[in-house]
Amino acid sequence: MVAEGQTNRNQPHAARPLAAGGPATHRGCSDSSLCHGGRVVSVDWGDWSSFEGSPGRELGGLKPAAARRYFDALMAARPARRVALERLLERNHAPISIADDGLQRLNDWYGENVSGADGRLVARWYAVGLDVALYIADAMIARAPGLEWRMYTMRRQALSYQRPVLMGFTRVRDPDYHIDPELVVTVHGHRLVTGLEEDRDLFVRMVRSGAEKA
Repeated sequence: MVAEGQTNRNQPHAARPLAAGGPATHRGCSDSSLCHGGRVVSVDWGDWSSFEGSPGRELGGLKPAAARRYFDALMAARPARRVALERLLERNHAPISIADDGLQRLNDWYGENVSGADGRLVARWYAVGLDVALYIADAMIARAPGLEWRMYTMRRQALSYQRPVLMGFTRVRDPDYHIDPELVVTVHGHRLVTGLEEDRDLFVRMVRSGAEKA
């Protein structure tokens, strides 16, 4: 669950903002009917739009002040991103919540619809993944209020360097222990569009595991 266990190839790009109804194409995949492992899926995006504070590049390569501005903007946007994701899922007949059953519906919807090709996601789905990650973290914090978002700065070599992570885990020996929810969701998406086997209850297990370690 800790982000360092992943490879650089799977690190999410800080994608440019995508306005509601804006184009999101990838190797023949259109905006509303996108490719998922060779099949076509359709999502009603409605008025959903992505978080607009992206710096457009990997956070680990930014100057610390720029990374901090991104972190602060994202944290301020958390309530709005939660509402946006809930509205999107409601529009697509998959109402979600931070309870286990709501998280499972989120996981099912994501697994059925995440789109990409050649091991990469369509740009829009990196933005969706960020919203999903924030939502999972909200569920974790609700069950373990001692957890908190921090900008990770402890090790420059870590994949999560200068990225938003959850920290404050007290039932682990490693004082550096952290979870990078966005990175976990991104790797999950990469594996799904590549056709690899993935646990269908990953989001529920992430929340339970995080709360148990808090």
